[in-house]
Amino acid sequence: MGHQPITIDYLYQTTYKNFCENLLKVSALRLMGRPFYVNTKFVRNRRNAKFDAFVTENIVKTPVVHSYSPSLLKKYDIDAVIVGSDQVWKPRYNYETLPEMFLSFVKSSSILRVGYAVSFGSNQWEYSEEQTQMARQLVSCFDAVSVRETDAVNLCEKNLGITPEDVLDPTLLIGCEYYESLCRNVGRIHHGDYLFAYLLDADDSKKSEVRRISKNLHLPVVWWDGGGTIPQWLSHFRDSSYVVTDSFHGTVFSIIFERPYMSLGNEGRGQSRFESLFHKSAQLDFWRERSRSFLVRALC
Repeated sequence: MGHQPITIDYLYQTTYKNFCENLLKVSALRLMGRPFYVNTKFVRNRRNAKFDAFVTENIVKTPVVHSYSPSLLKKYDIDAVIVGSDQVWKPRYNYETLPEMFLSFVKSSSILRVGYAVSFGSNQWEYSEEQTQMARQLVSCFDAVSVRETDAVNLCEKNLGITPEDVLDPTLLIGCEYYESLCRNVGRIHHGDYLFAYLLDADDSKKSEVRRISKNLHLPVVWWDGGGTIPQWLSHFRDSSYVVTDSFHGTVFSIIFERPYMSLGNEGRGQSRFESLFHKSAQLDFWRERSRSFLVRALC
């Protein structure tokens, strides 16, 4: 569209004071029998070096910042801010920065506010009353909102007073050719046919299911161990004969690379997003056109 995109390179960092306060808070509330999501991990200013190098090479971004601010938008002369997508509106995953995920730092009325494929990761409303009021107030200032799951349309209508559009996860906006270009310099790591097992929560039952499928298909198993680079990770999907995964984006890239796959349920990480993905993957060209059309209208 002729725009110059830039990604705010935000890195969350906990102070020792904040870390200790959160530990005390969560301990007290749990003793009272009240569930309360706060950050209980001390996060240092570090990232996986291989991932960081990939992002730096492929994405235009700001220097690392530890807070979102209006001054940052002014510095880069930002005309529109897009928030999305993977469970950015799930409160337990973004407890410390939930207002920012609703673009609370965008103060100028001349800056477009757009939600693209935002996800709650659940078909249940998980917000407190205070969080709901905050979200309703901030989302009313958005110029356009779309969600990634069909269930999220109902959640927004009932709790936020808006009717968003239903669109694709952004990874599906482009075709296989782009992702193949990212791993074209990676040769076959595993020769011959194989079953690629990409599991985020690899318990005994899931491992047993992988072995059962492997035996039935007469395919050796290649287990992803979390190492390697992003291009190498992509090449495992590209070169596999079959994929077994409990990951949403593992399922997405099985679809993108047109691999036969089995997606194992992962209720703890959000089952609703899987169900919506299965529905849309049957008419991918239609949903791509619909999703691109939303972005064109939102940013014009």
